[in-house]
Formats: sequence, C-alpha cells, structure tokens
Amino acid sequence: MQIVISTLALFGYYLILHSYYQLFQSSSFDSDLPWASFDRKIPLTKSLNKLILVCSFVFNKDGGTNHALVLIGCLFLSFYVVSHRLTDGITFNWSVHSASLAFDILITLLMLSVVIHELTEGTLTFCTLVMIGLLSLCITALFLAIQERMRVNIIANSNPSKIQSNSKLEVYFFRLFEIIDRNDH
Repeated sequence: MQIVISTLALFGYYLILHSYYQLFQSSSFDSDLPWASFDRKIPLTKSLNKLILVCSFVFNKDGGTNHALVLIGCLFLSFYVVSHRLTDGITFNWSVHSASLAFDILITLLMLSVVIHELTEGTLTFCTLVMIGLLSLCITALFLAIQERMRVNIIANSNPSKIQSNSKLEVYFFRLFEIIDRNDH
C-alpha cells in the first residue's frame, strides 16, 4: 500500500512541477519574470532527474548496483543540463543565469562525487563537500567567462542568414537586443 501511495505522490509531484515549468515560462526579452529564457529543455530535464532520483530511493531502499546505475544515469542528465546551459540555455536576467549555472554545476559535481563514493564504497566527508563547493565556484567563473567570450563572438562573427539552428538564432537576436538595450540606457 505504501508503494502505491508513494508512486501516486511522485507522479502528482512531477505533474505539478511540469505544469509549473510550463505556466511560468516566458521567452520575451523584456519579461518581468526573472527566470525568462528561450530554453524549455533544462527545467524538464531537471524535473526528470529529480523524479528518477526520488523513485530510485523509494523503490530501491537497499541500494546495490542498480542504485549506482541510476545515479550514473542522473549524472549524465546533470552533465546535459550544464552543457546545455553553457551553450544555449541563457536566462535573460544575468544574475539569475549566473546563480542557475552555479547551482547546476554544484549539483553535477555533487552527483559525480556521490557516484564515485557509491562505486568505491567510500564516505563523503565535510572536507570533500567544501572542496566540491570551491571547485563549483571556480568552474562557474570559468563558464561565465566562456559565455562572455561566446557572446562577443556570436555578434562579431555571425551572419544571421548562415545560422543553422533555431536556438543559436534566438541567442543571436537576444545578444543584439542586449546591445541595443544597453545603448539606450
């Protein structure tokens, strides 16, 4: 009976989370929503990752090799989120974007650490967690510098008629909007 209730609660949570992401998403450059962006894949991938993690803990209480495989799958989803946020998943509000990138990198590094410790049957220590936090700040700073460089290059080196993907074209127009908006103020 508990498994049935847990399953229904998990899918109810996922439906609420999914509808939240769909209702409170805006792709307008001048939106009042601080998390407005073009990207709809990142929130759905993150909610799928949450659902898989919760299901793995509820349905596999004893752990084992299946649990490690689930964690490895979630690690790949976390890597996808970080790589996608680096290239295409730009939030229009820069501070929200920076914080989201930092949180996603931290979660990915924690997931990597948990997978390593799960496979080696080690334990996470406080020093390890502090090192992961510091490493995530360094990686975030590096990614933000890379994104700034990409921002400059996309305007300087791109011809909009030669851009193949829709997401790259959206990023190009957003960068143009940023330059125009900055010159107006």
